[in-house]
Amino acid sequence: MFSSQNHAASSSKKANPEQRGRFNLGEKLVLAISDEVTIRTTKGGIRFDADGRHSLRYGQPVGSRIECLLRMTIDECRAVAAQARKLISPELITTVFNGTRLNPRLPLELFSTTLPTDVVSKDGFLRRVDRETTIRVFVVLSGETATLYEMGIPVVATGDKWHYDIGQKLPLTLDRENVQPNFLRQVRVAVFNRMHGQLASEDANSEWAEAAIASPDCAPEAVQSYMSRRFGERRVSYDSSDPEANKLAVSQGYTVVHGGMMSSAAWAERQSRQRHPACRPGYSRPQGAGRRR
Repeated sequence: MFSSQNHAASSSKKANPEQRGRFNLGEKLVLAISDEVTIRTTKGGIRFDADGRHSLRYGQPVGSRIECLLRMTIDECRAVAAQARKLISPELITTVFNGTRLNPRLPLELFSTTLPTDVVSKDGFLRRVDRETTIRVFVVLSGETATLYEMGIPVVATGDKWHYDIGQKLPLTLDRENVQPNFLRQVRVAVFNRMHGQLASEDANSEWAEAAIASPDCAPEAVQSYMSRRFGERRVSYDSSDPEANKLAVSQGYTVVHGGMMSSAAWAERQSRQRHPACRPGYSRPQGAGRRR
């Protein structure tokens, strides 16, 4: 009823990292599970049902329309509805679901960065490249979970402070349900470097923020901002060889930062930066107390 081999091979989506989807696979899966499908374009229409394929006399005056009839349970319908309402519509495009227009959302911040994506080579194979793209940062509304988006399409929940919408194809797993851990780290660092000034004190204790400062790509000013929010402006590292100095620091109003307060990766990166004075995260040492480690 539906042949996709040539269509998949010539799909233009794999050649454009800024176009949603891959190889038209999603629409093929929907067609495959549908009991009845009607497709109308400006050139006419066609319907597939239990009796086979039927040509339709009338098409669409503009655009295309696809109607799919398939059996679903109530829970499945609710799951589809929940996912549809998570969509972030492109600007100037109206998206309607079950007769209700999805409200447009304005980003809290928009900036450019370099992230890996998949593009097609001259021989027709996909390859991974680093490419400049945009990240749109959105506020997480009540009842939502912070999510990583691909051009407005929700991909995987992160639980971070904001939604991240990437302006190009994400390097996804085959089932399109997740991204590689290293890619998510890159996104988090890029957002952290841009948005560190908008973190609250409780955000400094989050897993994603600590993962960001453990990266060598985290900007010095972002590390400084993080440390100040988490431990205050007056802080010193705990010195196991000098207990009296630690006590003196506390008596003078300093926060003594113990090893267990940050991950080993974050400590290692902090120590690496301290070897370069321009990148030191601003630890102060009261007279006669504490040591930089």
